[in-house]
Amino acid sequence: MKPNPPIIDAHAHVIPRISGRNRFGELAPGGWGVVRRGAERVPLLPATCRDSAFPVEALVETMERAGVTQAVLLQNPTLGTCNGYVRECVRRFPTR
Repeated sequence: MKPNPPIIDAHAHVIPRISGRNRFGELAPGGWGVVRRGAERVPLLPATCRDSAFPVEALVETMERAGVTQAVLLQNPTLGTCNGYVRECVRRFPTR
């Protein structure tokens, strides 16, 4: 029997905290997947994201459940650039 090929998510994000901005202005966490843009509340992340964050542990658990072998981490300035956090994620999970 042939082994299954690896499944790679080519577009994944880890978000330690919302701290970005876009053409509408600065964004702030609103809780449970909601992001605040001034007085506006925008559901931007899954509702399970309690603190409007998606840490690497949540990504790895989601990958496990879906059978995903590896992921390519991308950043989104709207959510906030977090180079140091991404570097730490790669260091902690080098094979993922």
